[in-house]
Amino acid sequence: DRDGKIIRTAERFKNVSLPADVRKSVNTRFPNWAIAKDFYLVSYYADSKNPTKKTYKLILENGSKRLRVKTNENGEFIE
Repeated sequence: DRDGKIIRTAERFKNVSLPADVRKSVNTRFPNWAIAKDFYLVSYYADSKNPTKKTYKLILENGSKRLRVKTNENGEFIE
């Protein structure tokens, strides 16, 4: 805004080191699948109740099969 306060922002990162909770959750739910790619999304909205939202978008592979899943920073799956 005019005073220099950040109102909102969004960032996207590719192939980052995943938190242990996310890795453990994916390995538990999809035991024979490997994480091929990952995207880390961070959004910030100053006026919301929870201003920071962190999401991991993962592409899993099992042979020739591919699967896309989303989790939060705690490893909880998002629809």
